[in-house]
Amino acid sequence: MTINLKRIILLSIFIFTSIFCYSLSARAEEKTQVVTVKMTVNKGDIINKSNLKLIDYNKSKVPYSIITNMDDAVGLEALRNIRPGMQLRFNYLREKPMVGKNKIVKVVYNVPGIKLESEAQALQDGQKNDIIKVKNIASNKILTAKVVAENTVQVNR
Repeated sequence: MTINLKRIILLSIFIFTSIFCYSLSARAEEKTQVVTVKMTVNKGDIINKSNLKLIDYNKSKVPYSIITNMDDAVGLEALRNIRPGMQLRFNYLREKPMVGKNKIVKVVYNVPGIKLESEAQALQDGQKNDIIKVKNIASNKILTAKVVAENTVQVNR
């Protein structure tokens, strides 16, 4: 064989091995679905199912606080603006308060043998059994009251 033919054969072998001899590595990633919104949800809006969707997400990167079930978010109030594509977190949402800050509420006064009702302005949000401050509309006095129902608080004397 001539030197040129040997060079061509060696070059061909080198090209063949460099093209076809390579290692392949892969990593399996388990996916899960997380909840996000389809359209922007503003702070204070109530989440409804028609505005939710599920997206695939790498399971190993899903923090504990991410919502993975749509039903867990439906009916909750947004504590911040939520953009489409953002994964919903439990700390972005809360149950809608039974008494809303600055809303007019019914105040029930329970005195042994007497039950009085009046109106007040809630100075805080509150859920059932929360103790909140309210301002009596007639007297402008600040009272401490217990949330007992939707837009109703109770003062015990």
